[in-house]
Amino acid sequence: MGPICLLCPTGVHRSGTYAVLDIVLDRIKSEKKIGLLETASIVRKQRYGCMTNYSHYKHMADLIVRYAIATGIVDIRQINRKE
Repeated sequence: MGPICLLCPTGVHRSGTYAVLDIVLDRIKSEKKIGLLETASIVRKQRYGCMTNYSHYKHMADLIVRYAIATGIVDIRQINRKE
């Protein structure tokens, strides 16, 4: 797949969130680590105003879980399982 062009009015919210997601998904593939807060902190230092609301983090966490399920990293049957 080639490069993706993502536009948002301020260049902060959507594009910043997408940048964090892209980095986190690459880290999952290469290092088997998530590091959402660490990655978001680094990107926020470089892109003022990025990931400022709880809803951004919640949405990001949801996308990461969906990715983990879709790629087989996490077995959906194990989520919320009580033993």
